[in-house]
Amino acid sequence: MRLNTIILVTFLQILLFGCLATGQSIRTGREDFSILLTADKKCAAVGETLHLKASVTNASSQTKVVELKDRPVFDMIIGTPQGGDKRWSDGKPLTPELTRLELLPGESKSIEMDWVSTGTTSVAVRFITDKRFQEVPVSTGFVIPTFCPGIGP
Repeated sequence: MRLNTIILVTFLQILLFGCLATGQSIRTGREDFSILLTADKKCAAVGETLHLKASVTNASSQTKVVELKDRPVFDMIIGTPQGGDKRWSDGKPLTPELTRLELLPGESKSIEMDWVSTGTTSVAVRFITDKRFQEVPVSTGFVIPTFCPGIGP
């Protein structure tokens, strides 16, 4: 629900203020982690390729370790007009590379993917910071429309 609210508010901001730059980013976090999600474009026509990147940084003075068994600790989610989410982790085996994250103080981990737009696209990042609270991740996101006021299709 919270992720849907973030995406809806971001989409409304884009409709009201238009797309005035070539890329976009959003940052969120807590005192111990910072998450940055970026896209190389603010708008993308159908068939245009978007480059997406999500990074998580340990902002604390202690080493942080998160280990899960049945899902990725850190993932990017793409929502499409056709429905059904696509994930950065789709098709990847659940190895410790995906299910375990250890970050030293100030250290970051990034994931990147290219996505061919099929229409207005929502992009979100999900980071599970504690295996006891897997359904309450730190997350953020934005919408990449196919049309931006003032720029054209």
